[in-house]
Amino acid sequence: VSRELILQTLHKYDWVQIGGAVKHPEEGKIINMSSITGRLGTVTSPPYGVSKAGVINLAQAWALELAEFSINVNAICPGILWTPMWQRIANRWSLDEEKWKGYTPREIFDATIKDRIPLQREQTPEDIGNAIVFFASENAKNITGQSLNYCWGMLSSFRIWMWRCIFIKKSKKESKEKKWFI
Repeated sequence: VSRELILQTLHKYDWVQIGGAVKHPEEGKIINMSSITGRLGTVTSPPYGVSKAGVINLAQAWALELAEFSINVNAICPGILWTPMWQRIANRWSLDEEKWKGYTPREIFDATIKDRIPLQREQTPEDIGNAIVFFASENAKNITGQSLNYCWGMLSSFRIWMWRCIFIKKSKKESKEKKWFI
């Protein structure tokens, strides 16, 4: 979604654009959708990760700029959801990755959930909707400039998963080096 489209949409609801930012004389809420990928990065799609990190940064910048108008700006960073995008990713893996040949995209998705998500259950659009309702509610009136990692523990497990990958790679390299010296 382009900034111009956001500004056009906000204009429809009696918002005023001042100095390149959106401002309203009263209070309000802006809730941005990012992704846990904006926190983790991704080797499979760096542009996607960069764009999602940009959404988080934009939420923080707008939170500072719009605070004087009592406008809260936050971001939600969902983890893995079964979406058409994830279906395309899993389909590509089933064709390109030897490990996933013969598996359906849904089987790949389910295995990924079990491997990377500590709670081992998938998220749903309703789960993300609940986070949006919270940020839009009076209960979140003093929360601004924040990013909710709504990912069932994926961020924590990803660090452990990466550490295991690095450790295993390092261990294999060391064992090869030792064999060379023996």
